[in-house]
Amino acid sequence: MLTKIVIGVVVVIGVFAVIVAMRPSDFRVERSAVVAAPAPVVFMAKAFCMFMSMDKMVGGEFEKGLAQMKSVAESANKT
Repeated sequence: MLTKIVIGVVVVIGVFAVIVAMRPSDFRVERSAVVAAPAPVVFMAKAFCMFMSMDKMVGGEFEKGLAQMKSVAESANKT
């Protein structure tokens, strides 16, 4: 019984080695993105983001929202 298990393990390792040996040695990953907006809109958005900080614009409101969520979660936890 033990010999059959050892032979099975050796066969599995051999098949794995053959599969690995047949794989290419280099891999290439390609990414692309499609924006469904007119070019002037995309350009204006990029230009706006270069000169304006979104953190400064919405950061305070974001922090207030997080504080409100925390208070609601803590009050719900107490009951």
